Amino acid sequence: MPGQRLRPTELAGINGVSLNVVREALNRLSGERLVQASPQQGFAVVELTGDDLADLTDVRVLVETAALRRSIERGQPGLGE
Repeated sequence: MPGQRLRPTELAGINGVSLNVVREALNRLSGERLVQASPQQGFAVVELTGDDLADLTDVRVLVETAALRRSIERGQPGLGE
């Protein structure tokens, strides 16, 4: 839920990864404003509106389409083989 605290130790255990991996992921998500980072408070889930999600989806479609097009143009092996 929006505002819910994210506990890195718990996330690491659930996902079977190290605490460092979780911290790095949370920091990256924070940089993308998908997770809220607060000094001395830790990380929390951000609130996203329907418009926010639509914008994220639009950007993802644009980026992934461009990446696929470039890969096909360059004949990258392993895609569709």
